[in-house]
Amino acid sequence: MAPPPLPMRDAAPIPSFSPLGLGERRESGGRDRRERVERERAEREGRERRERGEGGFCFCCCRDSFVPLRVSQRLRLAEEGGLGTLAPNSSSSSRDRRATMNPGHHHRTPRLLLLLLLLLVVLLPSLLCGAQRTPRPRTGPAKKAQQQQQKQQQQKQQQEKQQKQQKQQQQAEEEEEDLGAGPLLYFGPQFYSDCPRECFCSPDFSTALNCESRRLSAVPSLPNRTQHLYLQHNRISAIPLEPFQNASELRWLNLNRNKIASNKVAKNVFSKMKHLLHLYMEHNDLKELPFPLPSSLQQLKLAHNRIARLPSAAFNKLTNLLLLDLSSNQIEDGALSGEIFHGLKGLIQLNLYKNKITKMPPQLPRGLYQLFLERNSIAEIPESYFDKLDHIFSIRLTFNKLTDSGLPRSIFNISTLLELSLGHNGLTRVPLFTPRLEHLHLDHNHIKAWNVSEVCDLRNPVPAAGPARLRYLRLDDNELRALSTTEIIICFPLLHAFMI
Repeated sequence: MAPPPLPMRDAAPIPSFSPLGLGERRESGGRDRRERVERERAEREGRERRERGEGGFCFCCCRDSFVPLRVSQRLRLAEEGGLGTLAPNSSSSSRDRRATMNPGHHHRTPRLLLLLLLLLVVLLPSLLCGAQRTPRPRTGPAKKAQQQQQKQQQQKQQQEKQQKQQKQQQQAEEEEEDLGAGPLLYFGPQFYSDCPRECFCSPDFSTALNCESRRLSAVPSLPNRTQHLYLQHNRISAIPLEPFQNASELRWLNLNRNKIASNKVAKNVFSKMKHLLHLYMEHNDLKELPFPLPSSLQQLKLAHNRIARLPSAAFNKLTNLLLLDLSSNQIEDGALSGEIFHGLKGLIQLNLYKNKITKMPPQLPRGLYQLFLERNSIAEIPESYFDKLDHIFSIRLTFNKLTDSGLPRSIFNISTLLELSLGHNGLTRVPLFTPRLEHLHLDHNHIKAWNVSEVCDLRNPVPAAGPARLRYLRLDDNELRALSTTEIIICFPLLHAFMI
């Protein structure tokens, strides 16, 4: 008995061996082999290119398998029938297919995508932060200028405030130091029994009493022999009669840098000093001129006070006064009216620097040599103002408000003039001056041109009277456009220095 047949689980169907089916399988097998060969060749070429660094391939689906193709190949395949599945009955030959798969230009799509992704990662936080940030309003030029001006004003106010605080602190420290300590006593050897303990009496200068910087708040009693008294740099606030009753021979009195007030100066304290020659009271708290003063006085220095008034007869008897210094006060035109300087017959120097004067002081002494009027507000000078000043050789008018209209052209053509200072004004032309002038300061004006031939003849620069004596010339910080330095040197052969 024959055994039963085994069960045929998962048995593949027996293929048909008809001649037609065999031919089709052979044809499809040959086509598959050709495609496989072409894929292997393409893969091999791709590997070689990747090894050489060419790259640029992408993998596209071709008949259910991945084949490395370039972008140009993908576009050509898309035109023929699309990517994905190639028609099995495609009529293109293997030569055309190889031409289609022939690599062209390098394709860098993966690298570009990677770069774009990195840029997006880097820029995304800043873009998000920038979207949340409030945009700053744009400001025009006028707004910027206004803001800059406000900033400068604030800085200036802050600096002034700091300076004021420092000054107040310094004053407080000085007051505390001075109030906390008494006068400094001199414990060295004293050669005179009548010498005050607060002062020093030198054996080589028996007529001098040196009480400088001793923290004194009052004038000590003076010996009869005192002729030179030095009391500067103290805290003296009053000048009574008593200490000076025995000082009949006093010739030199220095009270600079104290705290002397006008209402605390005894009325006749100075007039009784019949031999007084020099009186110095600079840097005090005087509001009025000490009056009366002795007729013997030769030098009176009252600078850096607050003097605004001058008695009409203040200088009537000061016929021997040579030097009067009233600089850095608050003197106005009204205090100089009339014949205020009429009695000063021997005055040679008048210093009114830095006051509140707007006009030239009237009726100056004929024998005046030097006139200092810097840092005032003088705008004009009368044409014949200097005609009666026979000996004037120095005029200083810097930092005023002089202009061409207020300044006659030949006002300074004075035969005795040696020094002329007109810097920091509003002049646009050079005034005429004498050939004897040695110092000329015209800096910081608005001078645009200067015809040097007005001063000297360039064809004959050395006249019979001699060459021009100008030695120092300042024309810097003007608006000069064309100025020949050669002409200046020819015209002024004695010139030592000049600034243009």
